[in-house]
Amino acid sequence: MVVKVGSYGLNLMMRFDVGDASDLPVFPRLLYTMDQGDYSVLTWFVRKRITSFYGVSGMSMTMDEASGATPSRWQQIAEQSETSAFAEVTNFGAGWGWEAPDLGDEFRAPLVSPVRTLFMSGTLDFNTPPYQAEEVRWGMANSYHIVVGHAGHEQIMYHPEAQKAIIRFLKGEDVSEVTVSYPPLEFIPVTGKPKLRNSHPSVDD
Repeated sequence: MVVKVGSYGLNLMMRFDVGDASDLPVFPRLLYTMDQGDYSVLTWFVRKRITSFYGVSGMSMTMDEASGATPSRWQQIAEQSETSAFAEVTNFGAGWGWEAPDLGDEFRAPLVSPVRTLFMSGTLDFNTPPYQAEEVRWGMANSYHIVVGHAGHEQIMYHPEAQKAIIRFLKGEDVSEVTVSYPPLEFIPVTGKPKLRNSHPSVDD
């Protein structure tokens, strides 16, 4: 099967994985090898994400359309779209005319609750960065926020210390002093065989 990948497809695929700290380190090699006419790393990413190119999630589209955005947020999106490399793919599906009623600004108003809540974020999380959790916490007086260093969206809850902190929180313990971090990212060299601890399945063969 031959799959043609244009600029939109490449940007969309990178958008999916730019917040995944396990894939981000191979991005330089992905772009370099493509420039050299070698599409082996690209092939790995296409195989991983191929199902995303042949349909959309009705649940995801409905949630996004219903959640909507304030006029000021739409203005910010329009302004940033002029310079962002991921402009066309960041707000995937926006403007497609998906029929879901906007829940309005009351739905988007700050959440105020006394319920004990644990927020978790990764410093490399492109999808839900730490500052967004802090914005929500403004009205959550009985909350904790654990920021996992060097973690992308997919790695936050897999850190052993993060899992221990979750269990402690569920037991009613104070986790305000918990600090969790992965080692700093090491990018895969654009050529040659990566070191064993700094590898990626797209270049392991």
